[in-house]
Amino acid sequence: REAQDVRDTAEDSGPDVVEPELEPEDSLDIDPGAPVLRRRNRRSRITQCEFYSSRMSIRGYFNATLYCGPLTQQWIVYSYVKVEANRVKYLQTHQADLHVVQYNGLMDYLNTRAESEKMTVGTSVILPSSVNGSPRAMKQGYQDAMAICGKLGKPTFFLTVTCNPK
Repeated sequence: REAQDVRDTAEDSGPDVVEPELEPEDSLDIDPGAPVLRRRNRRSRITQCEFYSSRMSIRGYFNATLYCGPLTQQWIVYSYVKVEANRVKYLQTHQADLHVVQYNGLMDYLNTRAESEKMTVGTSVILPSSVNGSPRAMKQGYQDAMAICGKLGKPTFFLTVTCNPK
């Protein structure tokens, strides 16, 4: 349908639009051993979060995913849990790429404390402050809120929102 719309607009625009003629593939000099050039802006894969977002998006046609009542809610929660689990797994497996080496002082402290208490230290995983719900993210959010209050003054209203079905 989009191609038809593009053709219709090209025909409506008059003689100013000139479409280039394409050469047949037989006349092109293509080296079979040359690497295939791909577009830089196009991706061949999407992330898990993008997939679930597209499945949950509201469009003009019937979306069976959104009309299942409690099953929709359960599916959304499971989808969220899977996405977050994959994010944490990525952080766990890519600690070297995330420059966790900067925390050597922390590791030394943990090792000496464990030795003094005759314990062993397992594999440590440093989570960034961008992980929602982590103590570092909450502390950072608190500090951001206090900085806003320091700059603009105390808030006039304080709202809390809860969800209680009963």
